[in-house]
Amino acid sequence: MTTTEKRPDRRRERTLHLLSEALLDLLKEQDYANITIQDITDKANVSRATFYLHFRDKDELLFSSMKRIYDELSKGYPAVTRSEFTLAAYDVHDARDFEHVAAHADFYRAMLGAHGSPQFIRMVRAYLENLMREDVLKPLAPPDAHLPLDFIAAFMAGAEIGVINWWLNQGGEHSPEQMAQMMARMCLGGLGWALKLPVDPNDIPT
Repeated sequence: MTTTEKRPDRRRERTLHLLSEALLDLLKEQDYANITIQDITDKANVSRATFYLHFRDKDELLFSSMKRIYDELSKGYPAVTRSEFTLAAYDVHDARDFEHVAAHADFYRAMLGAHGSPQFIRMVRAYLENLMREDVLKPLAPPDAHLPLDFIAAFMAGAEIGVINWWLNQGGEHSPEQMAQMMARMCLGGLGWALKLPVDPNDIPT
């Protein structure tokens, strides 16, 4: 280990894990709006002072917990440049996103419902917008794209959250793979035009 490398803070990681698991466990028992910081710290067996060393509120704790999962999901996305772009190689909404939602359906149904957290949804939307802009759009966009990348990223992030909510509310009738295909069909034509990509709507698989 070099002098510039740091050992992982195992105590900190353990505390964050305990708080995260406590909150996610509590979400199985009651509405998010009714969960207090005291409930979380009691469940995790840590002090309130310790909680506030790491997080401002439960929204920040919840987003931190989910961000780790999102970061792991995004690591597996294939990087596609303009020169490599084909409809076969590029799928805007990978089925892994929907597989993740299906595996945590109760959580997302609660958080996107009437008793969820608007602040948490704003955090997730901002995260998705940044991910779309930096990892998806910038490698594909020409200097003279038809639309601003911030606008396209906002559109894509909002569409993903809205479609996930629809999918959960209608009972998950479609598989994750089917959802990914439907999202691709909806988005690829418009995205291709906005970024001046070689996309022929007639070539989008049905």
